[in-house]
Amino acid sequence: MTPPLFGFDLKRVSREHYITGKAAINFPHPGSTTGGWHFLFYFDRDSGVTKVPLAGIHYPDTAGFFDNLGVMDATEPLAQRGWSVGGRRLYMADNYRAAADMIARWALSDSEHCSVEIDEWFPSHQRNNDYSKC
Repeated sequence: MTPPLFGFDLKRVSREHYITGKAAINFPHPGSTTGGWHFLFYFDRDSGVTKVPLAGIHYPDTAGFFDNLGVMDATEPLAQRGWSVGGRRLYMADNYRAAADMIARWALSDSEHCSVEIDEWFPSHQRNNDYSKC
């Protein structure tokens, strides 16, 4: 049986099993230009269902590569949009960590095609960021 691609609620979200992938990239992070309406696919408030991939469950655990770099406490931004889990902290990858997690997932798979445009997320003038040191 193929494991599910998403978690349908936020109960398993933790610092170790943070929201990542396209759900994190499309979330409207404060100070970011990404996001917009695309996040509604992953966070359907009307149905109360989320479709979020979690690191270490639906995606590989990349902490060995990146430690906690780019994993942020998203409790407040999620709560502002009506998502909470009984006072627990919720964690999400920032855009760069989500892209790095997607690249790692692809690199560890058998697929010949990567769905991340590396130059789009890591342009040459930004390659001296913390991710290039990992």
